[in-house]
Amino acid sequence: MSKVLSKDIENTEKKDTDIKKRYYKIKVKAYNLLTDREEIISLKGYPAIVMQHEMDHLYGILYFDHINKANPWYIDPKVIKI
Repeated sequence: MSKVLSKDIENTEKKDTDIKKRYYKIKVKAYNLLTDREEIISLKGYPAIVMQHEMDHLYGILYFDHINKANPWYIDPKVIKI
């Protein structure tokens, strides 16, 4: 089991994938409770998006915090829907 320590996330390739722009490929430094060691987790695609979403929760950021308050129904035309 791994636990994210802090904002030790390395963005290695940016790609628009959501209303909130996320990185397509990331590396996360984590602490493995089973081995009592730090490790680097490399993720790309959907798992990378999910990890960034969950890290937002760890920092108290919710999905609606990303919504454009002036125009909540605005969708950036450059966004790639998944």
